[in-house]
Amino acid sequence: MASNKKSVVRSFRLSAELCEELEAEAEREEVTLNALVTNVLTKYVRYDRHMNKLQYIPLPKKVIEMLVEATGEDFLRQIAYNFGKVTLRNEVDVWPVSQKFDDLLEFFAVRMKYGGVGNVYINKEGEEYTVVLRHTLGEKFSKAWGWFFKGFMDSFYEDVDPVYTYAEDQLTITLRAPERRVRSQGNLNNE
Repeated sequence: MASNKKSVVRSFRLSAELCEELEAEAEREEVTLNALVTNVLTKYVRYDRHMNKLQYIPLPKKVIEMLVEATGEDFLRQIAYNFGKVTLRNEVDVWPVSQKFDDLLEFFAVRMKYGGVGNVYINKEGEEYTVVLRHTLGEKFSKAWGWFFKGFMDSFYEDVDPVYTYAEDQLTITLRAPERRVRSQGNLNNE
C-alpha cells in the first residue's frame, strides 16, 4: 500500500563504521536501510527528543513486571492513577500536542508504543471509542494501565467514564468522547 505522505530525498554524511552497522541491522530486521533509518528518525521526532527533556530512567520490562506483581492492588491503583494524572499530564506540556481528546488518545498510543509498553489501537465508531493496549506483562499490568489511563484522562476532562476489559495480554477500554474540560490555569485559554 503506497503512502500518501510526501517524501523528500536528503543525503547525510555518516562514518563508514556507522553505515556498516546500520546496513547489518537492516539485514537482521529484514527491512531496507531506508526503512530502518526512517523508523529511527520517526521514533526520535515523535518520542525520544521529548523524553530527553523529562529525565526518565529506562528500566527493563522484567523490573516493571516484578514491581507490578509485588505491589498490592490498592496501592497499585493509587500509584498508577496518580502517575497518569500528574506525570503523563506533565508530559503533554513538554510534547507539542493539543489537548483535544483525539490528540490525547494519539499521544497515549505513541507514549505506549515508543515507551516499550505495547501497541495501542484506537477505533472510533460515532462518539464511541475503543482503545486496545496489547502487551506481554500480565493481567495485573492491564489493570494498572487502566487506572493510569483514567488518571491521565481525568487530568483533562471531568466526565470520562471508561469501561475496561482486562486480559493477560490486553487492556480494552471503551468510552465516549468526554465533553467537560477540567478547569485549570493551564487550559483556561486554549482549546
